[in-house]
Amino acid sequence: MEEKKTWKYYVRASICGIVILLVCFMIAALYSTADSHLESEDWKVSYNKGWNVYFEGQEYRDVDFSEFSLPHTLNLGETVTISNRIPDDMEGLNYSYPVIKLITRNATVSVSVNGKERYSYGQELFAKNKMVGSGIHHINLQPMDTGKIITITYTAAERQSFTVFDEINIYDGDMLTQYELVSGKVPFTVSLLLIMLGFCIMILTAIVCIKTPRFVDLFFIGCSSVLIGGWSLCYYGYIQLFDVAIYRNSVLEYVSMYLYAVPMLLYFRTYVDATQNGRMKRLYRLILGAQIAADIIFIGLHLTGIMHLPATLPLMHMLIAIEIVYVMTLLIMNSKKGDLASKTILFGTIIMVLFIAAEFIVYALKKYRGIQITNQKGFAAIGMLIFIFALISAFAVKIAENVKITTEKEILYRMAYTDDLTKLYNRRYCEQKLKSLSKDQMEYGIINLDLNNLKGINDTQGHHMGDALIAGFADILKHTFDGVGTVGRMGGDEFIVIIEGLNGFDIQKYIGRLMENIQKANKKKLEFEYSTSYGYADSIELAKDTGEKCVDAECVYKLADSRMYENKRAYKENI
Repeated sequence: MEEKKTWKYYVRASICGIVILLVCFMIAALYSTADSHLESEDWKVSYNKGWNVYFEGQEYRDVDFSEFSLPHTLNLGETVTISNRIPDDMEGLNYSYPVIKLITRNATVSVSVNGKERYSYGQELFAKNKMVGSGIHHINLQPMDTGKIITITYTAAERQSFTVFDEINIYDGDMLTQYELVSGKVPFTVSLLLIMLGFCIMILTAIVCIKTPRFVDLFFIGCSSVLIGGWSLCYYGYIQLFDVAIYRNSVLEYVSMYLYAVPMLLYFRTYVDATQNGRMKRLYRLILGAQIAADIIFIGLHLTGIMHLPATLPLMHMLIAIEIVYVMTLLIMNSKKGDLASKTILFGTIIMVLFIAAEFIVYALKKYRGIQITNQKGFAAIGMLIFIFALISAFAVKIAENVKITTEKEILYRMAYTDDLTKLYNRRYCEQKLKSLSKDQMEYGIINLDLNNLKGINDTQGHHMGDALIAGFADILKHTFDGVGTVGRMGGDEFIVIIEGLNGFDIQKYIGRLMENIQKANKKKLEFEYSTSYGYADSIELAKDTGEKCVDAECVYKLADSRMYENKRAYKENI
């Protein structure tokens, strides 16, 4: 039977996997079509060649930015100027209005055409000691600009601003947004997916956690997903498509990255507990405290103008690297214990680290070594998406394991406290219930019942018929006292009903209902007849007799039992 269930599980899992693969294939096909359409349109012209660069009193002529880098990284306050001739054949491009796209890295920018300023950004922020940020600038050109000299001056607003120039292109302004979306479809789609997925998870779990707090870990995954998606949109510059200023884009980028680690570390607290390792627990508290403190201090330094967020980035990178090493160590420790959830997250973490490392290496080579590498956008976003799905999968595994454990505990509980024949509570449960009533000082009543004629039916018709009598009487009791009290079998032909809270309880009403149900059952012309003797006592009655506020349930039970035997003797005398 178990093998059949396992086989069905694998069939369903395989079908789901095939559906997911088909959907991914369709999306990939759609995206590849978008690529070919993009390449077929003349939406941009490379403007990387023919530049003159003026830096530290030296002039570098006829520079190709795809092969050029500054002698050293541009530092705070240093200036570099570049100039070039605007193409003479710009009118042949058939653009409604041509646009030059510039990317700056923590630097102010000033653009002039034939000595007349056309565009500027960041000078006021820099003068007020505020963060300038990094972002995209669009310089509108006019048909009469052909053949004129365009001059662009960068001033570093932070230490180690940049070493190489991002590629410069001339775009058709009407198609620029469409080009940005299509050329960066992977990181843009992944970023939006992370944000939408995260918000959906947060909203659903916030509702569910009201009654089921264990789903709070899923809420932390949702927070992390939103922050990762927000960072990705800002990092790749897509947030500017929604008319967000460069400064705000940069602040949101850094804050999202800095805050991301907190909910992620909170998610892993259950894995820390699972290690049962005191050193790992102490280290977890230290790392979490350091992350929270770093977020508060770094953001506080930025708001006060003492130190901008880009200046604290290397320290944050170091802290995040330590956290990644810690988490991987934690997952490896749990994986050795056979924890499937830890293995799942470990796989996702390794993939994420590899993807982020690839993008970071490209970033470092570009910034510090002056090596230009193009077409590398989206590695970090894809890696983080895989990581988020690994977290969700691991959470699902943990829930499935918890459900299995809970189900097994419920089965064992039922086996320990349930009578096999009648499916009522057994003597062990009822005795514990009576003890708790004495401790809780509640008002309660006890009905003891004895099934008449069981021995005679066992002797004349067999024990199987006696069992049928017992099971049938149990059903009558459940039907009669459903929602009123706890019904149990004390053993043999003895039953009990425990009534908690006697406000408005009428014993004669329910005994009358019991007798009516017995008569209805006997009209079915079975091979036996139901008959019972009962006795009732309650804590209020004994409290009046003894003068005690709290009455021992055993005393109430004995009184109900003695009255049941009196009733049984009367029944036998009348036979």
